[in-house]
Amino acid sequence: MTGPPDQSQMTTLYAALQHVNSPRRKIVTLEDPVTCAVDGVTQVSIRFDLGQSYTSALHDMRHHDPDIILVEDTNNRDTASLAIQIAASGRQVLGIISSPDAVSCIDHIRSLGVPSFLISRALNLIITQYRLKQICQSCKSESELPLETSDRIHKYSPTDVPSSIFTATGCESCGNTGY
Repeated sequence: MTGPPDQSQMTTLYAALQHVNSPRRKIVTLEDPVTCAVDGVTQVSIRFDLGQSYTSALHDMRHHDPDIILVEDTNNRDTASLAIQIAASGRQVLGIISSPDAVSCIDHIRSLGVPSFLISRALNLIITQYRLKQICQSCKSESELPLETSDRIHKYSPTDVPSSIFTATGCESCGNTGY
């Protein structure tokens, strides 16, 4: 899972764990700190103050033979490399790595020293997640959708194109952001 920091990637990964969680699966999470308890999942809070790291915890968990491992942060060379090696061995590894999009994510993993052949063996899916901004209800205003924009939307979308759009100018309620 990738995207800019603070885009709720862990919330999405928790939802994925809930979906695949069953008594037949051994699932382990490595987090700093554990932010949401998930029944039936072994959740480890990384203790940096005691010298623990994501890499050391990942190495230790590998020996417990989990079916699925979730690593909250795979942004350093050792953790990314070990996570990819574990995934290439057949275990499912879910993780978060900071990059703006899926293509950049692969480049970032390569820049951490993980060989391309190993990435291609281990990587099945990259999800890029961004939070959408919600227009401020206090200062939003409706305006007609420009014909040029309407034509462009209609060209790529089989659905009906709206005749108007909402914009926000900013106000005291939203700190003049419009969101």
